[in-house]
Amino acid sequence: MTEFIEDMVVFDKCLNERFNELDVHGDGEEINNVYDDVFEKLDEDHNGTLDREEFRSLMKKIMQAVA
Repeated sequence: MTEFIEDMVVFDKCLNERFNELDVHGDGEEINNVYDDVFEKLDEDHNGTLDREEFRSLMKKIMQAVA
């Protein structure tokens, strides 16, 4: 995975392809919807913000995924 991320040509190509698949209309709206969906899942108490505990939980999940 590290090699993939560090190979900027391959990584950028992959990201551009995925972005274009998500951004069907070319206006960024679908990408915003993805961000909204992700934020909704991270905002565990649904108050519209990420508090310290929600941030801690997010960082723990990211670090575990990387490990």
